[in-house]
Amino acid sequence: MTGAPTRVGTVKAVHPARREAAIAPEPGAQREFAGRQWLWFAAEGQHPPRRYKIESIHTDDNAVRIRFAPGVPRDDVAALHGAAVFIPEDERRGPSPEDYG
Repeated sequence: MTGAPTRVGTVKAVHPARREAAIAPEPGAQREFAGRQWLWFAAEGQHPPRRYKIESIHTDDNAVRIRFAPGVPRDDVAALHGAAVFIPEDERRGPSPEDYG
């Protein structure tokens, strides 16, 4: 991971058979997920975080739903329940016009 990691959410639910996860984003971090192809995850006691390729991301009012790319082991997806989600600081998006009212 290049740059200091910024926590952007927590995995709240996983569906290993479909390689899917639901993430509760940190306040103000939901827009950080748009268009991402990679995310970093750190399960309890795991250091450093591991990077996984993302096939698709869908957001709604209070959740982010992701589908991991083919090749991500289903056992890894199952182990991510409760994991912290990170984006390197140098990959974060700048403020958007909506941030300024």
